[in-house]
Amino acid sequence: MASNYRTCLTKDGSAWTPAYSEGVDWERCTGCGMCVAVCSRDVYVLIERDGRTVADNPNAGNCVGDGSCIKVCPAQALT
Repeated sequence: MASNYRTCLTKDGSAWTPAYSEGVDWERCTGCGMCVAVCSRDVYVLIERDGRTVADNPNAGNCVGDGSCIKVCPAQALT
């Protein structure tokens, strides 16, 4: 099945496919806020859910797909 995502090129010509924010696994999320801190597009916010602080991505449409949020998440809660 073909992907709907465009493969782009980096400055040195290497192929790169964006990794867009799809969601947060609230069971795994520890609410550390690393995704909020690293995202330059304000995709993530911290919310209260079932008495816990967790990340949410209400602005997922702002995601540029650089994957920095996924790389810094210690709980591997981002998809």
